[in-house]
Amino acid sequence: MLVAVVAAGLAGCASVYNLPGNVPLGAALADNSSAREIPPYEDDLLLALSFSGGGTRAAAFSFGVLEELDRVRSSAAGTKTLLDRVDFVSGVSGGSVTAAYFGLKRRAALADFRERFLLRNAEEGLKTRISLGNIGR
Repeated sequence: MLVAVVAAGLAGCASVYNLPGNVPLGAALADNSSAREIPPYEDDLLLALSFSGGGTRAAAFSFGVLEELDRVRSSAAGTKTLLDRVDFVSGVSGGSVTAAYFGLKRRAALADFRERFLLRNAEEGLKTRISLGNIGR
């Protein structure tokens, strides 16, 4: 009897519901409905940025990196700065805020990111205490 219960319990762990949900790459490319075109690169430099976490300090540091990349001229690209040549950007935690903003606005992010995020109290609208006034909202 005990063996039957253990066998039934182990059989419950091996179910078809744990199959991966991703489509194999070969099937996706053969279908061509989910394949995206890769943009052509203009030069031989591939510049990727990855910003670390750490809250507002990480966001400020990554913003400073973007500002400095905007000051450095790239000799191979003429008048372009290194900021213009960024191909990929990623980040976690505070660094992801800067990465996302730069990903959306590119160079225009330098103009207002400091005022829109760094100088604001980003936590002012968060309710961090439980009280009868904010339960159920």
